[in-house]
Amino acid sequence: MRPRLFTLLAYAQLDAGQRDKAADRVARLAQYAVTPVDRNRADQLKLYLAQPNPPSLSASNVTEGGRPRLVRRTAAGFEEEEVAAPPLSATGVFVELVCNGERATMVLETDQGRNRFLIEEPTKVKLVAVDGAGVQNFQCGGQKPAKIKVEYRLAEGNQDLEGLVTGIFFLP
Repeated sequence: MRPRLFTLLAYAQLDAGQRDKAADRVARLAQYAVTPVDRNRADQLKLYLAQPNPPSLSASNVTEGGRPRLVRRTAAGFEEEEVAAPPLSATGVFVELVCNGERATMVLETDQGRNRFLIEEPTKVKLVAVDGAGVQNFQCGGQKPAKIKVEYRLAEGNQDLEGLVTGIFFLP
């Protein structure tokens, strides 16, 4: 609960123009971050606060695809634009593929322990071999250990999963 509280406080203080207080809340968010998502959010907020004159963004409405639209404040008024959030990611060793019908769950051994990522739509997952790394074929069960980075989006309502896979990067 603490990471969520510090995130909300940081955004509220940024919206109120209180950058120093927001920076303190972001530091607390980083201190209490438990999940990779919390750590990623803290890092993104730190980068935002490090800018000398960051653009002022506030939430507006949600588009049909479920992606938020943001409103940028300008001298002339408000200007809407769609801003794509950077994907969430986790890096570790691919150790297991748990198959369940047409869906599969990747098990990744990371510094924080074992994380599970659902491959919901395999045809929509981007596969990339980085700097000559070999791409391995997926078989259900234990895997030949391979270092990978998984890009994902959050899986709402499922506590057992870190997220839904959008990209797999095989690392050397």
